[in-house]
Amino acid sequence: MARKRNHNGFVIGIKMREFMRANQCMAGSDLLDAINKQVSGLLKNAVTRAKNNKRKTVRAYDL
Repeated sequence: MARKRNHNGFVIGIKMREFMRANQCMAGSDLLDAINKQVSGLLKNAVTRAKNNKRKTVRAYDL
Protein backbone atom coordinates (compact mmCIF):
# COMPACT_ATOMS: atom_id res chain seq x y z
CA MET A 1 0.00 0.00 0.00
CA ALA A 2 1.33 3.43 -0.90
CA ARG A 3 2.31 5.76 1.89
CA LYS A 4 0.04 8.68 2.58
CA ARG A 5 1.98 11.91 2.18
CA ASN A 6 1.35 14.70 4.63
CA HIS A 7 2.25 17.99 2.96
CA ASN A 8 0.76 20.09 5.76
CA GLY A 9 3.11 18.94 8.48
CA PHE A 10 5.84 20.79 10.29
CA VAL A 11 8.30 17.89 10.37
CA ILE A 12 9.86 16.43 7.25
CA GLY A 13 9.39 12.67 7.26
CA ILE A 14 12.73 11.75 5.72
CA LYS A 15 14.60 13.76 8.34
CA MET A 16 12.66 12.06 11.12
CA ARG A 17 13.43 8.63 9.62
CA GLU A 18 17.12 9.52 9.23
CA PHE A 19 17.23 10.50 12.89
CA MET A 20 15.57 7.28 13.94
CA ARG A 21 17.98 5.17 11.85
CA ALA A 22 20.98 7.05 13.21
CA ASN A 23 19.77 6.06 16.68
CA GLN A 24 19.25 2.41 15.67
CA CYS A 25 15.45 2.67 15.92
CA MET A 26 12.53 2.29 13.58
CA ALA A 27 9.62 4.70 13.21
CA GLY A 28 6.06 3.50 13.36
CA SER A 29 3.69 4.61 10.64
CA ASP A 30 1.83 6.89 13.05
CA LEU A 31 4.91 8.62 14.50
CA LEU A 32 5.13 11.48 12.00
CA ASP A 33 1.47 12.47 12.54
CA ALA A 34 1.97 12.36 16.31
CA ILE A 35 5.08 14.56 16.09
CA ASN A 36 3.25 17.06 13.90
CA LYS A 37 0.36 17.21 16.38
CA GLN A 38 2.80 17.89 19.22
CA VAL A 39 4.57 20.63 17.25
CA SER A 40 1.23 22.18 16.31
CA GLY A 41 0.21 22.26 19.97
CA LEU A 42 3.52 23.84 20.99
CA LEU A 43 3.16 26.54 18.35
CA LYS A 44 -0.46 27.28 19.26
CA ASN A 45 0.54 27.71 22.91
CA ALA A 46 3.47 29.95 21.93
CA VAL A 47 1.20 32.14 19.79
CA THR A 48 -1.29 32.44 22.64
CA ARG A 49 1.47 33.40 25.08
CA ALA A 50 2.85 36.05 22.73
CA LYS A 51 -0.62 37.53 22.16
CA ASN A 52 -1.31 37.55 25.90
CA ASN A 53 1.88 39.58 26.28
CA LYS A 54 0.68 41.99 23.57
CA ARG A 55 3.29 40.87 21.05
CA LYS A 56 2.97 39.69 17.47
CA THR A 57 6.43 38.16 17.48
CA VAL A 58 6.64 34.65 18.86
CA ARG A 59 9.98 34.14 20.59
CA ALA A 60 11.83 31.02 21.68
CA TYR A 61 10.93 31.55 25.31
CA ASP A 62 7.23 31.42 24.41
CA LEU A 63 7.69 27.70 23.87
